[in-house]
This record gives sequence, structure tokens and C-alpha cells, in this order.
Amino acid sequence: MFKEIFLFELRYRLKRPATWAYFGILFIFGLFVSIGGNVPGSEKAFVNSPTSIATMLLTISLFGVMLASAVMGVPVYRDIEHKTQNYYFSFPISEKGYISGRFLGSMTTLLWISLGLPLGLMIGFAIGPYAGFEDAERYTTFNLWHYIQPVLFYYWTNFFFAGAIFFALVSLTRKVMLAYAGGAILFIFYLVTNTLTQDIEQKDLIAILDPFGLNAISTVTEYWTVAEQNAQTIPLSGNLLWNRILWVSLGLLTFLFTLFRFDFQRFLDKKLGKKKKDEPTASLSASAVLTKIPVVNKVFSNSINRQQLWQLSWMEFKNIVKDHFFKAILIAAVLFLFFDGWFGNTIYGTPALPTTYYMLMVKDFTYNILIFILIVFMTGEVLHRERGVNYDQIYGALPLPNWVIYGSKLLALVMISLVLVTMVIVSGVFNQILAGYFNFEFGMYFKDIYLIEFPRYIGFVLLAFFVHAVVSKKFLGHVLAIAIWAAIFAINSLADIDYNLFLYNYAPSYTLSDMNGFGHFW
Repeated sequence: MFKEIFLFELRYRLKRPATWAYFGILFIFGLFVSIGGNVPGSEKAFVNSPTSIATMLLTISLFGVMLASAVMGVPVYRDIEHKTQNYYFSFPISEKGYISGRFLGSMTTLLWISLGLPLGLMIGFAIGPYAGFEDAERYTTFNLWHYIQPVLFYYWTNFFFAGAIFFALVSLTRKVMLAYAGGAILFIFYLVTNTLTQDIEQKDLIAILDPFGLNAISTVTEYWTVAEQNAQTIPLSGNLLWNRILWVSLGLLTFLFTLFRFDFQRFLDKKLGKKKKDEPTASLSASAVLTKIPVVNKVFSNSINRQQLWQLSWMEFKNIVKDHFFKAILIAAVLFLFFDGWFGNTIYGTPALPTTYYMLMVKDFTYNILIFILIVFMTGEVLHRERGVNYDQIYGALPLPNWVIYGSKLLALVMISLVLVTMVIVSGVFNQILAGYFNFEFGMYFKDIYLIEFPRYIGFVLLAFFVHAVVSKKFLGHVLAIAIWAAIFAINSLADIDYNLFLYNYAPSYTLSDMNGFGHFW
């Protein structure tokens, strides 16, 4: 039955609009970035040099972890969601055939979706010389191998091991939220290893332990000349080879463990093997039956609605905070802040003072990315919770105005954002205390966190809230919200390039180094 399940999974995926939406998102992002020439690499190297292409592919594969969780986290869970899992006992389907068919069908779909990025890069680099964002001399001739080699050895291997982990988490636990938490924790693990690269004595170890291979590639190419960057593909050797062997082997072992661990009977048991407690039967006494039900006065005033708004907001907030997956991701995020502040505050191995400025700087980019992804996932859970527990029809029939229902969810997410942004202060002060530095500068903390950063988080919430309110599919809403943010990033990069060129041409004191620094502001 492996062949039938594999082909069914492929046909199902190719018919889904989400598959083509994911492909299109990667394609458009690659197209915008390559047309603007906003790719990593040396200023003197070609924009479409093999080194720049490989680095760009690996960088996007880091954010592709969330795409992998959306694709690989649902094949088995879909049977639970659609309540079709009980039918498998009546068909001659083996457990290994079922799991391998679902896995390979979804993995093939994921790898196909991921090709949207290199295809967008190819077309964008062909248009780039005529678009005017970069000089035509900065583009070299097209070479297909410069795309095939990094896709096969680096880009696809990242999707494989990440997809295998997410598939195993959901298949063995039946909890799709583990895919979210796993993706966030994997992302944080990379950020922590990236922070530890400040210690030059541990460079080889970090290059091997980096799950996405960016640090390993950096160690290979850090001393390359411009000519080598323009002509050579990144060789699969040394620490980079061991890095790929380690993480591909981990993905393969994870899949094999899932293949031999999966059991239909355990899969069908709602408690996953746990004994159900005997539920006591309720008995009604005669007096309870004869008790007269009091008449309730119905009040629908604005004051009652406002009171219900705050009560529902507090209830939604407590539901989010009590969620184990939220706690896991929040703890992981705070640990990242701590490690980044503790280990990252060094210059070539020499520790510096943990100033308030640095404690605020550690959250400017990577922590914000993580928080945005967390907000997207939590927004999806809040807006789709009633539908997920089949309570949406009853909840929709309650005499509550829409502004109370949606307003309470929005306020709860704003309160969650307040908690997330406050964690920056908590982590920073704790880091400073451990280092024996007591010049906290709370005025700088409060100004940056609550007047600048908190409104940005509210913007994240509004974007995710709008997308999930419009899109009825939770997983599609996750990816679309992240894609809109990525598209804003790409368009902003093009705008930065135009503005930088304007200043460079008309402002005599504006230098190329200023332009490069401003281009990375976002």
C-alpha cells in the first residue's frame, strides 16, 4: 500500500491551493531580493556569485523551518482532524507503508515547494542587470550548476532533517502544536550556536553543531578571495561535510525511529495508551428535578458588553499563558536572550561590559523574528480555538456582539505582547546582575521597550490578526502572515537601495560604507 498512499499524498498536495501559495511566496521573495541585488556577499563579488547564491539559499532555509512544520506536521494529523483514522483497521494497510507513504509524499511536496526560491533567484538575476538597482557589471553569466550544487547539498538537506523532526513529533504524539514548538526551539538553537561563534576557540565545534550549516560555510569561505567567490562553488569537505553528515543522519534516524515506533492501535487511542479514568455517573435527586428554574433578566447594555470584553480578554490571556507550548517557546526565547547577552557580548574573545545599550541591542533582529513567529502561531490558536474543538457553531449563536468576541481576543494578544516585550528587561537586568554590573539605566529600558518596541509588537499582532480573521485555514494563515512580513522586508530592501543610491549621488558626505550600514537597518 506504500505506492497508493504515496501517490495519494502527492495528488492531494498538488490540488491544494496552499501548496502553490507556499511555492509562490518563495518565488516572489527570491525574485524581489535578486532583482534588487540584496543578497549576502562581498561588495566586490558578483551579485549572483556561487557563494552569494549558496549563502542566500541557506539563510532562507533557516526561515523555511516554519514552512517545513506547516507541510510535514499535518500528514498524519490530517487523518485525526478529519476523523478518518478509524477506517485504517478496515483496509489492508501496513503501519510502515502508511507512515513511509505519508512521509515521502509530504517530503517530496516540501522539496518541490522549496524550488520556488532558486527559480525566483534565477529569473531575478536575469532581470537585475536591466532593472537598475545594481550596476549591470555586478552580474555574471548564468551557470545552472551554481544553483543545483547548493540546493542538493545544503538547501534540501536542511529541509529534510527539519521535516523529519516535525513529522516524528506529530506522528508519535498526535499534537500538532509540537511542530510549532519544535520549529521555534530549533530556530533558537541555531541562534544560540550563532552567538557562541563569538568565541573563536570553539569555531570548529560550532561549525559542526550549527543545524543549518551557515557557520560551517562561513568558516570555509571566510578567507576566499573575490575571484574564488565568483568562480568556485562551496566544496562539501572538512567541517561542512561533518556538519551535513551529522544533521542528515539525525533526520534519517528520526524518520526510522518513527517508522518502527508507529503503531496503529496507539495512534487510534485518544489517550495514547493511558488508561481512562472511570467517570462517575451523575444522579439527579428528586428535589433537584422539582426545583424551579429562576427567571433570568436579560441585559444587553453597552456597560455589560464592556464588562464582558475585559472578562473574556482575561480568560483568553490565561488560556494562552497556561498553554504548555507557549511556556516552552517563551522559556526558549528568554534563554536565547540570556545566552546572546552573556556569550555574545565579546569582541574576538574579549568580554565587554553588559551595558544597557547592548542588552537592548540583542533583541533588535533575531529575537523580533522569533517573537513575530510566536505571535503568528498564538494568534492562529486564539482565533481558531472554537473551530478546533467544534464549538464554533454554539459560540457563534451566543448573544455577544462581534466586537466583544474579536476585541477580547485582540486585547489578550496585546497583553501577551506586553509580557513578551517585558522579558527583554527581565533578561537584561538579570544578565547585568550576574555579571556584577549595576548601572541599569531603567529610563533607557522603558523608553526603548515600551515606547518603541511594544508598538512594533502590536503591529505584529494586527498583521497576524487580520490574516487569520480572513483566512479560515489555520496553517495557511500562519504561512501567509509570515509571507506578508517577508514581502514587506523584500520591498523595503528595494526602497532602501533606491534611497541609498539617491543619497550617494546627491549627498557628498554619504559614503559607500554608510550605504551598506543603512541597507541592513531593517
